[in-house]
Amino acid sequence: MDYVFINVKKPRDALERAKEREFRSHVTRQQWKRSGTQKEALSASKKNSARDLLNTNTSSNNHDTRLMSHAIGGLRVDPFQSYPIPSRPWTAKLVDHLHMAVDIPELDLPGNRGLLRTSWFPLVMTEPALFWVVMLLAASHYACLQVYPGSIRVDLLGLRFQAISSINKRLKDRRPEDIDDALIGAIAKMASYEAMFGSFDIYNVHMQGLVRAINLRGGLGRLSLFYSNTKMTLTGKVALITGGVKNLGAQTALELASVGASLALHYHSKSSEKDAAALEAALKKKNPSIKASFYQGDLTSADAVTKLFQEVLRDFGHVDIVINTVGKVLKKPITEISEEEYDTMFAVNSKTAFFVLKEAAAHITDGGKIITIVTALLGAFTGYYTSYAGSKAPVEHFTRGVCKELQSRRVSVNNVAPGPMDTPFFYPQESPEAVEFHKANGMGGRLTMVEDIAPIIRFLCTEGAWITGQTIFANGGYTTR
Repeated sequence: MDYVFINVKKPRDALERAKEREFRSHVTRQQWKRSGTQKEALSASKKNSARDLLNTNTSSNNHDTRLMSHAIGGLRVDPFQSYPIPSRPWTAKLVDHLHMAVDIPELDLPGNRGLLRTSWFPLVMTEPALFWVVMLLAASHYACLQVYPGSIRVDLLGLRFQAISSINKRLKDRRPEDIDDALIGAIAKMASYEAMFGSFDIYNVHMQGLVRAINLRGGLGRLSLFYSNTKMTLTGKVALITGGVKNLGAQTALELASVGASLALHYHSKSSEKDAAALEAALKKKNPSIKASFYQGDLTSADAVTKLFQEVLRDFGHVDIVINTVGKVLKKPITEISEEEYDTMFAVNSKTAFFVLKEAAAHITDGGKIITIVTALLGAFTGYYTSYAGSKAPVEHFTRGVCKELQSRRVSVNNVAPGPMDTPFFYPQESPEAVEFHKANGMGGRLTMVEDIAPIIRFLCTEGAWITGQTIFANGGYTTR
């Protein structure tokens, strides 16, 4: 199969090339013109039966020279030419490459046997935007397999242009009630394409568009193809993140927003107001429709935690996810730790965690998620962190107990224990030699990044809902517990 990857100097040149139709020979050009009207197609049926030859390299003597009609692979024919886009020389071959997906019953969920055949494939075969995207996926996959080299000529960049243009055309001036399953499916498939063959940044753009389209439609429950998608998005969910405007908290906010969550973001003091403003701008840039509210307060008193939950419930009406990232680190020999320092460490790391768990248990919706950030030092014993690791240790026991109390409500309760993280939270108490020691104990000789941890938190909030009562040591091997 021949594929054309074109090089251009300017983006507009790529658009012009994408609009050009490429044919292998004068025969192809003539056949393309004749396929324009049904009358001409019928009167020239014998000539049209040679269309499959358009998929062959005319200079090759190794291809089958039999004349076939508009085939969906092999000798199976589609006499009605029922594709939702103008037929191209490669259409039949790519549809044939695609059809195996609907021939595998294991892809259907129990209780929905035949769903792909009865719901998904008819959408593909009737909606131009979705069909273009599926053809792009099939062509890209076929190109990666490199099967039958030289048999089909496809401009992948042009095909991608057609797919995106067709989606934009469908979206233009459409009312929310006109955003149907097929259009949402096309956007979802474009995200899949970028994840597999394209850019992660563009994948995120499509995912944001997908969330907006689903919201305009009224949520996932309004889709006819509503099934496993519910495990992968947080549309309609409210996530409260304490310590949520910088470092891991901010990265977690961006991660959850990317899959549709609304955000209630807490920060400790007025010194973090600039961080809150910067995060709000980043969230709005990525998804203008995101709802995010900010709350300031010292959570080392039970009353302050109660007040925070009351304000969030007033603004959002419910809380589905609670993530506590609040923490304080102290590296000091035990002989030098004062009573005041001891009290502060336990107030921040233990007391705050306890009362956040208490309020979350009282107010979180059934099926909710509660996650507390602890430390890899629960499984590694490093000198001078006695007060830090000791004040985080009780949280494991809090989590196990609350997990049992909330089992009947399907609320999962977990901890995530990162290794030393590359944030301003880490460096003040470390010497350059200590930093190198911590790096040497991590996979790849580096510290944990906030980007390593936020996707794990998202997973626990979505597909990982069956995990509960656990401490996830995500630290690149810093500790192997």
